[in-house]
Amino acid sequence: GDAMLSEYMFYVEPEYRSLKHLSALVNACKDFADEHNFLLRFEFVNQVDIRIRERLFKMHNFQIKSVIGEYDGRR
Repeated sequence: GDAMLSEYMFYVEPEYRSLKHLSALVNACKDFADEHNFLLRFEFVNQVDIRIRERLFKMHNFQIKSVIGEYDGRR
C-alpha cells in the first residue's frame, strides 16, 4: 500500500527563529515532499510573528489556507 506521513513536529529554539533559519527548514521539507510526491501542509504553532509566517509562505509559494488562534482563559 501507500505510505503516509500525517504529522511531524519540529521545535526551533528561539535564537533560530529567523526568516533565514525557518526558510531553510521549509526548503528541506519541500524537498522531502517533492521527492516522495505528497502534499505538504506547514503550520507554526508557536509565537512566530504572523507577518513573518505570511512572508515565509509567500516566499516558498505556499497558499495560505488558515490562521490558527489560541485563547487561554487560565491567564
